[in-house]
Parts: sequence; structure tokens; C-alpha cells
Amino acid sequence: MKKYISIYFIISVIFISGCDKKEVATPEIKLEPVSYTVYSKHLELFIEFSPLVVGEKTIFNVFATETGDVFKPLNNGKVVVDIPNNGTAIANTQDSPGIFKPEFIPTKPSNDITLKFIVDSKEFTDTLKLYHINIFPDKNSVKTDKNSGHDDHDHDGHDHDHEGHDHKHDDKDHNHDSHNHSDEEKKSLMASGSSNEVIFTKEQSWKIEFANKEIKRGTFYYTIKTTGQIQTPVGEEAVISAKSGGIVRFGSNYINGMKVFKGENLFTISGGNLNEGNINSKILEAKANYEKAQSDLERATELNNDKIISDKEFNAVKNNYIISKEIYNTLTTNYGESGVRIYSPIGGFLKSINVLNGEYVQPGQTLANVVRNQKLLIKADLSQKYFEIINSIRSANFKTPDGKTYDTEQLNGKSIIFGKNTGQENLLLPVNFEIDYREELIPGTFVEVYLKTNRIPGALVIPISALLEEQGVFYVFIQTSGISFEKREVKIGESDGNNVRILSGLDEGERVVTKGTYQIKLASLSGSLPSHGHDH
Repeated sequence: MKKYISIYFIISVIFISGCDKKEVATPEIKLEPVSYTVYSKHLELFIEFSPLVVGEKTIFNVFATETGDVFKPLNNGKVVVDIPNNGTAIANTQDSPGIFKPEFIPTKPSNDITLKFIVDSKEFTDTLKLYHINIFPDKNSVKTDKNSGHDDHDHDGHDHDHEGHDHKHDDKDHNHDSHNHSDEEKKSLMASGSSNEVIFTKEQSWKIEFANKEIKRGTFYYTIKTTGQIQTPVGEEAVISAKSGGIVRFGSNYINGMKVFKGENLFTISGGNLNEGNINSKILEAKANYEKAQSDLERATELNNDKIISDKEFNAVKNNYIISKEIYNTLTTNYGESGVRIYSPIGGFLKSINVLNGEYVQPGQTLANVVRNQKLLIKADLSQKYFEIINSIRSANFKTPDGKTYDTEQLNGKSIIFGKNTGQENLLLPVNFEIDYREELIPGTFVEVYLKTNRIPGALVIPISALLEEQGVFYVFIQTSGISFEKREVKIGESDGNNVRILSGLDEGERVVTKGTYQIKLASLSGSLPSHGHDH
């Protein structure tokens, strides 16, 4: 009997112990988000989302940036995501400028599909694509898939013209999920990217003047850097001189730089109370001589008809009349009651006014200079050591003191003089380019000139604004993803004032930061990897 009681007790203890054990819950699988950066003619899209799983809601965090001279957030429009075999996800409104959040729930698993992101704004419609995307049947499948991580895609070259659609905005609110790096991710990024990787969020780049550019090979030129000056070409300037002595009066309140027209009355010169060189006295004297010569001719004509005087005597009287008339007409040309009027022979601008209103002037004295302002001259001085290649120079870039660079070809420039010898006092060779007039280019300004010689085909070229210099070493920032940048050392070659040739350190197809480099440098000096969450 005791034997049965013991067995029953043991079974009871085992049963009770089994009942006290709690079921162990299966841990929830957390999927890390993936991100992609794609470009079109008008846009850069930085897209973040969790791997696509059937039955799980997916939110596409789309950061839309309008590319151009300065990158700015897209301020209008909508984003449609076309998912093969699963329909579409649409964001008709923005959470904030540049941020769209289309969402959907996949219904069918698919492998190696292409997602189309159609961005429709008031100005354009662009389609950008993500290739080789999978829709997984469950979360476990994501963990076992080797290709579910981050991948970068270039756009497929589909550019679309603006279709002029009107857009209605839904009043639906969108909550933006913040995606932050975990501590492990930060350590991993810092380890893999070392000190050269910098995180700079879209919100940060939108607040500054930021831009990047795809590096492409193209034709460049060997250049010679020298100094030069902007000048007025011969034939573009007229010198206004006094035709007689007297008191000069201005035709208007003229100042340097004022526009004048051809034939405009600029000055009037009168004799006033001055005797020496008095134009009024000269005209009166010439008039008296002319009237006397006219009267003598009339009498000589009658006498010659009556054969009282010879033809020789008559011709002498006639010649005196012609000379007196010419002198009188010359003095009275452009002469009015107030004096001799001085007109501008060309239309243009007053380069300089060389006299004061009411000042006494001598005959031939320069009153003013008028420039036509249709052409300008870039005069460069070249060392004699370049004499043998001077004929290979066909164009140039020049940089003004305000830092702006101009291309003579874009200003319809042409080389007009290549100096073959030097003067006794100047040992430099003159190289001149005639260009179209631009208001901001002021004659007399000294400029830096980059003379272009022989072509360099297939050169790797970036804007000078992309360069950073540290102790004689040059660096750039390469954008490796939507918010990730890499500091890269480069070796540079020729420069034309706008762009610089890269000898090593960069590859074609990479995107280099052309504006905002200094701000990214400051971010790199912070000493830590910032979170790239997007909080609003």
C-alpha cells in the first residue's frame, strides 16, 4: 500500500511542477530599415522603409529634393509608389516641405521587382525606380535573405516634362516615424567608415546652400594663368573736343556713367565777355567778310558782263566770295544764339567728363569721353617663355575681383591680337580677346586670366568650389548615400578658374559636394556620429 502511495505522490509532484511552468513567448522579429538614393533630371529621392512583408504595413519615408544650382526640398506635389502585383501607395500631401509618406500593406510575395516612384509636381513629373526589390511572405524570410540590406540605385534616365496637372491635397494627417541608428549601428558605421564618414541629414542640407554633382569625363584644356585688364576697344570710344575757345555749358546734368544718344547736345561753348578766342567775335567778323564778298561778286558780275573788267579779275572776286562763305558756314555750323553746340557722335555711356560746367576751354581741349559699350577687351600679358605656344591659344576664362568667372566663348569672344614682339620697357607678350559688353564688367578692372591651349580629352573635372585645402593637401566630400558623406583626398591638375582637373582620388559616376562643403566639414569635426533620425 505504501508503494502505491509513493508512486502517486511522485506523479502528483511532476504534474504540479509541470503546471507551474509558464510558456516561453517567441521573441518578436525586428526588421532594420533599408535606404536608397536615386536621381532624375529634377530630383534626388532619399527613400527609407522597412523590408516589404506580406500583411505588414509599410511606410515609405520619401525625402524629395529639387536639384539645381542649390538643392532645396520639394514644396508641392504628390508621390505615388507603383508596386507590381500589389497596387499603389499614394501620398497626396507632405508632412513638411520635401517629406512624403506613402504607405501600404503588401498582399502578395514577389521576387526581384521594380518599384516606381512617380513624383508629380506643378512644374514636372518624374519617375524614379528601385530595382531588385523583394516582397517577403514573412519576417523570418527577411532574416534569411542575403540581399535585403541596404543598396544604392541610380535612376534609369527617364525624364518627364511637366504635364500641368492641378493637384488637390487631402486633409489626411501623416505621422512621421523617426528612424535612428542604434548604438551598435553607430559603432559599426564609425568602424567601417573610419573618421572619413560624415552623416548630414536632409533637414540639415535643406537649411544651407547645398548641391552635389555627378563626376563625368569631358574635354578640358591645358591652361596658363596670368594677369590682365578689362579695357575699351579702339573704335568703341569717342573723344568729344572743343571746336573753339570759350565758356562751356552742359546740355544737362551729366555725370559719369550716364547714357547718351547719338546726336545728343552735350555741351555749348559761348564767348561771353572774353575777347581772346571769342567765338561770337569771330562769327561776326566772318559774317561781315562774307557779306562784303557777296556784294563784291554781284558788282563784279555786272562789270564783267559789260566787259569793264577782265575774266581774271572776276574770277579773283568770285574765289574770295567762295572762301568767305566757307569760313562763315564753318563757324556757324552747330552755332545757336547761346553759342556752339557740341553733339555726341555715337550712342553709349559717358566714360568721363573732363571739364566743369562754366569752365573756360581752349580749342581742341577734351571735354568728355563716350563709350559705345557693345564690346570690351580683355588684355592679358604673357611671359615670353610661352612664345612658341601662343598660336594655340583660342579662348580664355577670366576672374574678376568679386570672384566671378567668365568664359570668353560664352561672351562671343574672339582673339584679335597675339603679340609677336615686346616693347623696350615691357617684356611681356600681349594676348587680347574682344567680348560682348556686360554691365558688371568695368573697364580698368584687373582680372585673373586663364588662357586655354591644347585640349585634354576624357579629363575628370570637378568645380573648384568642391575643394577643401588643409596644409597643402586637397580634399572633397563624396556623397555615398542620401545622408552619408566620405572625405576623400585628391590630387589636382590644371584649373580654368571654374573647374579643376582631378588626377587621382575620384571615379567617374561618383557624386561630389559642390556647395556646403564647409558645413559638412564642421559636422565631421564634431567627433561623433550623429543620429540621422528625421524628427519634426
